[in-house]
Amino acid sequence: MRRRATVALAAVLLAAPLTGCGGDPDVSSAAEVTPTAADDTSGGAPAASDPATGGTTGAAEPSAAPPPPPPPPEALAGDREPAQLPEHWPSEIPLPAGAVVLQAAHPPGGGDSFHLYLRVAGDLATTVDELAGEFGDAGFERPRVEVAAETGTLRTQGHGYRIEVAGRVSDEDIAVLDLTYQVTAA
Repeated sequence: MRRRATVALAAVLLAAPLTGCGGDPDVSSAAEVTPTAADDTSGGAPAASDPATGGTTGAAEPSAAPPPPPPPPEALAGDREPAQLPEHWPSEIPLPAGAVVLQAAHPPGGGDSFHLYLRVAGDLATTVDELAGEFGDAGFERPRVEVAAETGTLRTQGHGYRIEVAGRVSDEDIAVLDLTYQVTAA
């Protein structure tokens, strides 16, 4: 029994330097070795970090250009003077955050029809998807959404209104969208 314990202890002591456990802390273990430029087989792209081992996976991370920053709200209006929402605009109807109203129409006498033309910074598909969620959260019927490369529409109804939001990419270089809201009494 004593001999087995001695053999097991010797095996552990001999294995420790080979596995990186114990030993000289100034000597790197195999898991800590990072590849050199001569070892790089990924075509020049940096290797991805592997958080589990602290080493690298050897897989190249995609190097996509970051999206352009959104323009400030005052730049969205361009050379136009921003407009105000009509006085009787239904508060239940959500508008995208940061939108600048460029034109608003409301029939004389306070009818239940509205037309808004606004501009907002953002990606078309994301903006329409977020608006669909906001309309649903506001108690409107589930919106019907159609999005193509540079245009999109959202149609819904509720709270006594039929609503169509049409959007188009105004300037894809700076991610600006033009949205038109057509609101009529249901």
